[in-house]
Amino acid sequence: MKVKGTEARCHELEQHVWGTEDKSHYEELRALGKDAVADVIAKVDEVAKNDSLDGPRRDALVKLTESFAEAEKEFTVAHRAGDRVKRDLDREPDKLNRDEVDAVGSLRAHDKLEKLLKLDVGNLSTEANALGLLCAVDRLEIARGLPKHLKFYAVADEFALLFGVTLPAVPDDATKKLVPGTWLRFLSETAKSAGHPVSDKAKTPKERDALAWAGVQEGFSDKLKADVGGIEAGTDLGKVVTVAEHRLEASFSAQEAAEAT
Repeated sequence: MKVKGTEARCHELEQHVWGTEDKSHYEELRALGKDAVADVIAKVDEVAKNDSLDGPRRDALVKLTESFAEAEKEFTVAHRAGDRVKRDLDREPDKLNRDEVDAVGSLRAHDKLEKLLKLDVGNLSTEANALGLLCAVDRLEIARGLPKHLKFYAVADEFALLFGVTLPAVPDDATKKLVPGTWLRFLSETAKSAGHPVSDKAKTPKERDALAWAGVQEGFSDKLKADVGGIEAGTDLGKVVTVAEHRLEASFSAQEAAEAT
């Protein structure tokens, strides 16, 4: 259902931008190809120009679209790097070390994400921040299934950006493992900085890891909730942000309930 939903939205965007569905346009759109992105930005500019509400903020809309596309491209590259490592773990372990080394730069890249989160586009700045948070939440999914030392590279910089945690010293060489306990300490500190510290009742590393991860998710939920009120009611973005916020909160509540029993 998730795949079909994604495909349907891409085809809908095709119709808006090019007026038809075409395999090459679809594939380029999914890959965030330069020409497809340029056509989307041009369409946003064209539509805004002739709209009574969006006309005065046409430049801001174009700037927001450009910044969002850059952040999504950055995420896509990181996602592919993470997928290559996960594939190696399952099927091609002989390629693991090389792909781990290659993945670090892509996993840690977050300049475009930071730009989007801090983008000043007038009364669309809340939308920009919400889109940045959604990109950041997507990056959490990259970390799932990665070895612990690569989990750190996948999310540490955005945790520092969003929650103000201090990054511990880690090896530049991705084939060298972290000092035991580094990931759990950092994840726990992030959950605490997000306002959801791990309960002292959690004794084992597995329990603390699960609660810390859930606490970080709840921290993201809090940030999305803060943006909901600033997004125009009834918009698609408002609905997406609300659903994402509720899902993250439900995940946190489920983990707390599991620990309680």
